[in-house]
Amino acid sequence: MSAIRIGRRRVVAALLGLLVVVLALGIAIRNDLQLANTAFHELDDEIETTLTRRLDNLNASLRSLSGMHHAMTRLSQQELSAFGQEIGRSHPYVRAILQLRLVDAGERAAYEESFQEAGFPTFAITANGESGDLVPSPARPGYMALSFVEPLDPGLARFLGLDFYSRADLREAIDQAVRSGEISAAPATPIGKGAFLLLKAVYKGFFVPTTESERLAQVHGVYGLVVDVPAFLADIGGGPGLHLSTWNTERPVTLFRQPEAAQPDWVARFLPDQHADIDISLDPTRFRISIDRTLDSRALRPAQWMTVTATFVGLYLAGVLVVFTRLRATEAARDAKEQLFQEKERAQVTLQSIGEAVITTDPTGVVDFLNPAAAQLTGWGADDARGRHLNEIFSLVSEKDGTGLPDPIARALRDHDESEAAALMIRSDGATIAVIENAAAIRDSDGHFTGAALIVRDVSRERNLLREMAFQATHDPLTRLINRRQFERELAAVVDDALNSDSQHALMYIDLDQFKAINDSCGHMAGDQLLKQVASHLGENIRRLDRLARLGGDEFGVLLRDCSIEKALEVAEALRHEIKDLRLHWEDKTFRISLSVGVVAISQQSGSLDEVLRAADAACYVAKDQGRNRVHFYQPDDQMLAKRSSDMQWLQRLREAIDNDQLVLFGQSIFPLNADSPHPAMCELLVRMVDADGRIVPPMTFIPAAERFNLMFDLDLWVIGAAFRQLATLWQHHPQDRRIFTINLSGQSLDHPDLELAIQRLEVEHKIEPHRICFEITETSVIGNMDRALALMDSLRRRGFLFALDDFGTGLSSFAYLKKLPVDYLKIDGEFVRDILHDPVDKAMVDTIRRIGGVLGMTTIAEAIEDADTCALLTAMGIDYGQGYHLAKPAPGEFAPVISNVVALPARK
Repeated sequence: MSAIRIGRRRVVAALLGLLVVVLALGIAIRNDLQLANTAFHELDDEIETTLTRRLDNLNASLRSLSGMHHAMTRLSQQELSAFGQEIGRSHPYVRAILQLRLVDAGERAAYEESFQEAGFPTFAITANGESGDLVPSPARPGYMALSFVEPLDPGLARFLGLDFYSRADLREAIDQAVRSGEISAAPATPIGKGAFLLLKAVYKGFFVPTTESERLAQVHGVYGLVVDVPAFLADIGGGPGLHLSTWNTERPVTLFRQPEAAQPDWVARFLPDQHADIDISLDPTRFRISIDRTLDSRALRPAQWMTVTATFVGLYLAGVLVVFTRLRATEAARDAKEQLFQEKERAQVTLQSIGEAVITTDPTGVVDFLNPAAAQLTGWGADDARGRHLNEIFSLVSEKDGTGLPDPIARALRDHDESEAAALMIRSDGATIAVIENAAAIRDSDGHFTGAALIVRDVSRERNLLREMAFQATHDPLTRLINRRQFERELAAVVDDALNSDSQHALMYIDLDQFKAINDSCGHMAGDQLLKQVASHLGENIRRLDRLARLGGDEFGVLLRDCSIEKALEVAEALRHEIKDLRLHWEDKTFRISLSVGVVAISQQSGSLDEVLRAADAACYVAKDQGRNRVHFYQPDDQMLAKRSSDMQWLQRLREAIDNDQLVLFGQSIFPLNADSPHPAMCELLVRMVDADGRIVPPMTFIPAAERFNLMFDLDLWVIGAAFRQLATLWQHHPQDRRIFTINLSGQSLDHPDLELAIQRLEVEHKIEPHRICFEITETSVIGNMDRALALMDSLRRRGFLFALDDFGTGLSSFAYLKKLPVDYLKIDGEFVRDILHDPVDKAMVDTIRRIGGVLGMTTIAEAIEDADTCALLTAMGIDYGQGYHLAKPAPGEFAPVISNVVALPARK
């Protein structure tokens, strides 16, 4: 029995020993799991902080880009590229910045053509084909086309024109961004893998519409950031699997998924999985970071498993094993303490090195920590600030009205967790800094409030940039006056006020006289200096409540609020007298300055904004047309204004005629006067307008309007193009026609910088023989543009073109300039030809011109030959060619082929 009892006791002892071993093992495993969970949640916090900050940075970058778009009239490619490069330098995980533009179906052709002209000859709106290749996009009501990408490397440039809206995985995110006006996210991008896309819509105008329907109606496009996932997770390290999802709708969409660094072993099936969800809200888009980790044998210490194995050797070691387990638990506590110290040290180093200001306080708001960025921002050293209340370090006031804002610590307590606000920081030394501050409560494991953390970001540079962009959008950079857009916006408000009340206002249009002459003779620097002087003098001589603007070029506008027309005319005369006494001294030259001013009253009878603007412009034009340096008051029954209106109507008709090819070419033959002359016949090409009834409109009806409104270059260019096109056809079918055709060039065309290139382009396009084309230029236009005319004539004559000097003899310095001009023909003005039979002076002048032309090797042409006797006299005097109604009238049939090189004169009557 004793043996049985002893055996039982040994069995019981063995079982008790085994139970103790199992309990000890369970306690050890639980401690290991707790340590693993602690490490996991610390990594959870680190990942949350890092990814939250990066998402906030991306959000701030997109909002800055959107703000720039709405603040400026138009963002240039250079400004977008500079901004994209700055984002790339600040945030290396941004792979690219995109601009998507909404293109209506009706705009597609013009949109594609604009890119082709800008240097992308194969540009077209495209979509992803079934195989993933880029194919022309099928017809759709609208496209969200990629219009800009930075960096513009070859790999990304080929996606320009891609319709992002054609992809189902992006369409929902784009719609959400447009409807909400906020940030939207998409899981993939069509221009690369391993990335996700953040989108922000922009709209027409300077402000984001407040309602969804307005946003849908005014959408201009979408800006996007392509975020590279490996770079986005670069500092997080391996280990747990990461999943980032977004809720743009009621269902989540996974943006990216990072698998675990290594596969778990067989122990994993016996251990619990670790999981954490972190929610980040960028209204209306919510992001969720899901972290998953599978525990395996690596979470348990090998020494513990060796202890378990050893316990089965003998129950007698149970007590020793219990002690050993307790010692190992102590060691684990030391390891955990060391790990906690290392984590704290890493947090301290991170806070010391980040660029944002970080301040922590106790529950009462007393500062216990400032990082270097906070010390620099607040002007307080870390040691000096420690122990002081936060209100002693700085205070916060509203950006809008300067009123004080609540204590951020109290706000964090009130909001139960975290809050953010834009404010002005007022430091103890009185300095004011624009900031965005984020306050968050610090709580212990039981949820008790133990302090607060305040993160402050200096946004002064961004605010100054936005203010500067807003100023640039509404002001002229040279004179610092408001520009035309802002002026017309304020004028529209005044016109509305006058229409709805009995108030009376006035508007002035001011134009500098002879500004172009100063600009041309002294250069643009002198012109700019003059504009600044005039702007300064005008600003000093108007009333305080009046508004002065530079409308463009040498035009200014003055809006006089609550002003009678009598007072407005008095102010206008005062301004005219003030500027009349102004002198511009430039190098060794002195210029007198004067103004032409148009004044119009603004009342209930003034009409719309456009009508007021047209009236002021017309009055200013009349003041200039009447001799300059005067003030003209607009009145509806003014005869001068009626003439101006008539000219404007002809201008519109001429513009439509040029655009719609409602012009025709007539020809007037020019004959050699000597029947034995070796010279070929010539033909002067003349332009005529065809009205709506098919009648021919004579040139003197519309040419003055074209000259007055600077439309002669367009008209001359039409004539050259039409002539080259018709002559190419004539010469192709009738190569035996050897006539020389003359084309008139106006003074405006001679002064235009694009004339030479236009002629060369048309010559190549139509394969013209230059030696059969002669350009006629008048003596006065050449003298007024001598340097440019000489350069143009030399260049075109080297290509083979001929030149004739038209109306020769009417200028005061004709013979002095003649030897400088490289012309082939002299056309003697008709004033000397009409009375040559009866006026010996005219005859002597014609003979002198003939002899001088012969000395210079020039062929002479007499104009305005109206009878046979005049023709006979000119032939006897040795004039080479004749032109006039006696010989041939202008007619549309002069393009008919001529068989011989010399055309016989008509029979003389």
